[in-house]
Amino acid sequence: IGREKTCGLVVQDPRASRVHASIERRGDKFMLVDQSTNGTWLAREGEAEVKLSREEAPLLGRGRISLGHPAATSQSCITFVSE
Repeated sequence: IGREKTCGLVVQDPRASRVHASIERRGDKFMLVDQSTNGTWLAREGEAEVKLSREEAPLLGRGRISLGHPAATSQSCITFVSE
């Protein structure tokens, strides 16, 4: 995920890095892995939003991912559902 045209999911946000983050499958889980300069914000439904800085977190339930800034100030978020 990032601004680079070779990314599987290309975003146009200038606060996103060229290669910002990835989603990796590990066994029966999907992990969000931040690889950016500005961080990746993860807002799971029913939980407080957290900032990942060169960290990773499981994608559980429903939520939003924002690149480089909190979801509340983002014009575009990536939504996910994991059951």
